[in-house]
Amino acid sequence: GGWSSVEGYMRHLDCIVPTVAPADPSGQSNQAPSPPPRYPLSRIAFGVLTTESCYRNRAAAVKDTWWRDVQRGGFYGDAPDEELPITPYMLLEEGGPADEWHREVLREHVERADYLSSMPKFMLMLFDLHYRCPECDWFFVGGDDNFVAPGHLQPLLESLNSSDRIMAGGPIGRHVGVGAYPSGGSGIIFSRGFAAAASRHLAPFAVSWLGGRGQRYLCHPCGDIAFGVLARDIGARVEELPCLHGMWPEYFSLHSSPAVPACASLVGSAQQPRVTCPRPATFHYVQPRSMRLLYHFFTRHRNPAAQQ
Repeated sequence: GGWSSVEGYMRHLDCIVPTVAPADPSGQSNQAPSPPPRYPLSRIAFGVLTTESCYRNRAAAVKDTWWRDVQRGGFYGDAPDEELPITPYMLLEEGGPADEWHREVLREHVERADYLSSMPKFMLMLFDLHYRCPECDWFFVGGDDNFVAPGHLQPLLESLNSSDRIMAGGPIGRHVGVGAYPSGGSGIIFSRGFAAAASRHLAPFAVSWLGGRGQRYLCHPCGDIAFGVLARDIGARVEELPCLHGMWPEYFSLHSSPAVPACASLVGSAQQPRVTCPRPATFHYVQPRSMRLLYHFFTRHRNPAAQQ
């Protein structure tokens, strides 16, 4: 019982994460089959930013769980690795589509493993995803502590046109001089139109941001704010999507859930007593063990047919 067992934690998640109807194990249903998604997973590229110190724990947990459902994309880190498929940044390759000065400045940051280096890495990752998959419609960028349910992400994009310049994500933040931007913790999604328009600007923008432009916005290393400024520069619009959560599932719980200890529930809010989205697409600050348990929850506990 309790959280000492896998099933105990599954019951705990049942209290705070909305019920998703499981598939009929018999394969029979009176409902008409759902139409295919507008954007198949083969046209959504995912990028995960990690660092060498996390290759064997956080990044490995991503690779062993929700990354199994990903068809396009890669891991991006600060050093090559024999076990984790680290993707090199094409923008920094000799003869790549950036001038030598930009490459030299950005390469220095890519080889570092600090907070300041995350902003240029996210910029380079978006460029790389689009460079390697120009036919992809959407590009998701996140970190190695993001849990993602790719199949839950697809319905959120149905009403959006990937040819438009769109930056989409979870709760919208606002910053002086920037306006609206999606909080980066839940992951950020860019349309093909955004990536194509931004590609030639990404290297010089990242260098100028590191060189002082970011200081004017009082958040030099903040990648999400930097993307908000870039979106404004290229005339892109910002879309807030439901179901992209910037915290872990327990954050949304209160004392109303008997399975959640008081110490965990105090960080919730009266306005959000539980995860309110019917099909959560992302969570943030998820540690390796929780990553594996969440994956078990979504793929096994909620879908018995997956065990057949």
